[in-house]
Amino acid sequence: MVNKITHILAGFLILTVGCGATTHTGSESKENPDCSRFSSIDEKQDCQRNTARAYPFQRIKSIKITGSGYSDADGKPCPAGTGSRLTAARIRHFLKHSVPVSQMAVMNYYGEHLECSSDNARITLVDGRIVHFSLSSEGKVGYLSPVVNGKETDVFFIIAIGVRDSPV
Repeated sequence: MVNKITHILAGFLILTVGCGATTHTGSESKENPDCSRFSSIDEKQDCQRNTARAYPFQRIKSIKITGSGYSDADGKPCPAGTGSRLTAARIRHFLKHSVPVSQMAVMNYYGEHLECSSDNARITLVDGRIVHFSLSSEGKVGYLSPVVNGKETDVFFIIAIGVRDSPV
C-alpha cells in the first residue's frame, strides 16, 4: 500500500514539475523564474528560495568522490555510520530519478532537523562545466552547486522520486 501511494505521489510530482506547476507548496513559483526583476537582494533571495529551479544538466563525463564522510551544517563531522557510502553509481542513480524542489520545500517537507550531508563529489559534465554534488544523510535530498572559477556560485535542490536507496 505504501509503495502504491509513493508511486502515485511520484507520478503527481513528476507531472507537476514537467508542467511547470508548483511541486509541493502553494507558495512555490514556476520553474526557473526571472528573479533578477527584483531590485533588492532580499527579494531576489526569497524568489530563489521559493522556486523549484532545475539545473541545466547534460551528460556526465566523470564523477570524482572527494571524501566519504558526512558533516552537519556547522561543518562538524557526524557520527560514524551516518548516511550511505557515496559512489559514482549511487550519484548517477539519484540524479536519474530526481526532480527539482525549492529550498523552502526542503526545509519544510524533505529535510530533517540536524541532518548531515555528504562530502562533495565533483561532477564534470561533457561540456566542461563542474558541479559539486552532496547528499543528505537520509538519502532524500541532493544538492547541486555549480563551480565557476573554483567557487560554488549557487545551489540547486533536488529529491529522488520513488527511490529509497540504490543498492550499488
